[in-house]
Amino acid sequence: MKNREWEYIFTKNGTIKLMKYHGAETDVSLPAFINGTAVTDISVNTFGDRKLRSLYISENIKFIEKGFFKYNYISKEITASAKSDRYYSADGVLYNRER
Repeated sequence: MKNREWEYIFTKNGTIKLMKYHGAETDVSLPAFINGTAVTDISVNTFGDRKLRSLYISENIKFIEKGFFKYNYISKEITASAKSDRYYSADGVLYNRER
């Protein structure tokens, strides 16, 4: 599936996994929903070789594919939604709730 900014697939749970970003922004917010369906996963190759300045992790994101931060360059900060039960951020760094 595809919309103007995102290419995505449906997971076996009926939620959305982001596969590719087609937008032009370098300050990117992951959507919490696309067409009313929760966005819960993000693929390792979502941003390809694009360099981002900042990334906002929405409250619905539950799974960030292994290797995502190895292959995606984010120069300034990563921020997690205060409503997230899986992630939080401090000083521009993303942590899972277990640290």
